[in-house]
Amino acid sequence: KPLITYSARAKEAYKGVPVVLGGLEASLRRLVHYDYIEDRLKRSVLVDAKSDLLVHGMGESATLEIANRLNANSVGGAHPAFNINSFLDIPGIAYRVGKGVSLPDEFVELPGFSELETDREKFMIAQVEYQRQAHPEGLPVVQKQQDTDMIIVNPPIAPLRQAEMDALYDLPFARRAHPKYSEKIPALEPVQFSITTHRGCFGGCSFCSIYFHQGKEIAGRSV
Repeated sequence: KPLITYSARAKEAYKGVPVVLGGLEASLRRLVHYDYIEDRLKRSVLVDAKSDLLVHGMGESATLEIANRLNANSVGGAHPAFNINSFLDIPGIAYRVGKGVSLPDEFVELPGFSELETDREKFMIAQVEYQRQAHPEGLPVVQKQQDTDMIIVNPPIAPLRQAEMDALYDLPFARRAHPKYSEKIPALEPVQFSITTHRGCFGGCSFCSIYFHQGKEIAGRSV
């Protein structure tokens, strides 16, 4: 998977620099999940990629907060050793429980990897229970992975307000493929000049990733 490969390469190239996963792939794989290609359950990509944090959902605000805290801890442009405890309260992130990282005061524990592997019905039970907490006022969820790994997923960050979303989409996006691509990219054509009017969907269809990634609350742009 791209996230696992890129995370490994980043850690090789930049020793001691924290690696934060994000985007659609990270968001959909933040918990134990079913992999259609390999036809089996897999643990959170946060564990497999051995990264430091994972941002799930629409992550502009969470990513900015992480960057600001990293910058605040820098001295003369150099960052001290990464201390995960400085980031655990940020909504919209997931992290691993490890040395010096304890469970939050309140949380909901989901069925873990071994339970889901032996009883597939619990997979839907875990999904439904997670969705009960997947809103800004929800509780963190805890899920055991394989072996002794355990992850915590914080509630999602609040959707952007209309003015924030307007400012975001007013940025000078290139709307072009990377210059290294000389061939025509068919997948780019239908979306190159499309307009995002809103985010979120309350439908919750099992075949669609929008509600799981963007949330059920509708957030819209101005006319």
